[in-house]
Amino acid sequence: MSDQVVDFLKANYSFSSSLNVTFVSNIHSLSSSLVYKIVSCNQIFALKSYEISMYPSLSWSHQVLEKIRRDGFHLFPEVVRSKKKNTIERHQNCCWDLSGWMNGSVPEPTLSNLSKMIVSLAEFHLKVGKVYSSHGEIPGWKKRLNEYRKLSILDFNHDSHFFLSNLKLSSLFKWLKNELDWLSCIPLPFANNQICWGDARRENSLIENGEICGFIDYGSFRIDAREVDVCRMISSFAEDDFLMWEKSLKIYSSIVPVNFLACRILDLLGTAISLFRWIKWFKNPGKIKNQESGIKRFNELLQRVEKWKEHGSLKSMLFFD
Repeated sequence: MSDQVVDFLKANYSFSSSLNVTFVSNIHSLSSSLVYKIVSCNQIFALKSYEISMYPSLSWSHQVLEKIRRDGFHLFPEVVRSKKKNTIERHQNCCWDLSGWMNGSVPEPTLSNLSKMIVSLAEFHLKVGKVYSSHGEIPGWKKRLNEYRKLSILDFNHDSHFFLSNLKLSSLFKWLKNELDWLSCIPLPFANNQICWGDARRENSLIENGEICGFIDYGSFRIDAREVDVCRMISSFAEDDFLMWEKSLKIYSSIVPVNFLACRILDLLGTAISLFRWIKWFKNPGKIKNQESGIKRFNELLQRVEKWKEHGSLKSMLFFD
């Protein structure tokens, strides 16, 4: 496979010297993407595949990346253009892009790291907000509610849940459904909508020598509310640690305005919907790339929701007026 990658790179990009190709495997990833580390003349690149259906959104993401890099925001990698001046090349029924390799490691989920991460996220929102911004209803909010309201207890009775008691799952579902019925009726305020990261998580950020040095996934850029990015990032560090939530929201809002209550509602409802999606997906386990990692992720979400139930109510977990 390495020889095929080298042939592809030399045919499409300006490489003349020898290339060292290493397949990068993330055992925790649920994505079907392939990632290769390319070393050439002491320069290092990342070659990544995407589903062919992502071509339009990926092309748009590249335009955004080039614009914000010109404006001085360099935490996302630089995308390399091919000999044909394209940022995307088609190969083996996939889209491929080549970008600069970013060093660093995933930050530990500490308040110190979260504080630094949330500042970097706010700076990104400021830069990318110059490309597009508007004010209105949070995009996708109605879709989230519709997805939740279509949920049925029948989705939770299936033999494929071999790793979990159906009785336990059904009991938790009834409690959660009742809580979400109340939560979903809270009207969300209009938001400042703009280009957002779309996959702002701790696992997609890098730290080196105690400082945030890179964001490594830009394939999910979309128009959304800043609150969606903010709540996803904080949740990936803090889960339901109220102190971490409050401090990081205050840090972010000192740079860019954000609605605290909307962040918490989006996080609670989004986490619940993710849990429901996993339950449905496990009915067709063959469609999941890494079932072991899928079960691990599902159990993490399940444990979080179980703690919600122990806490008493979702209303008491909003903690913002």
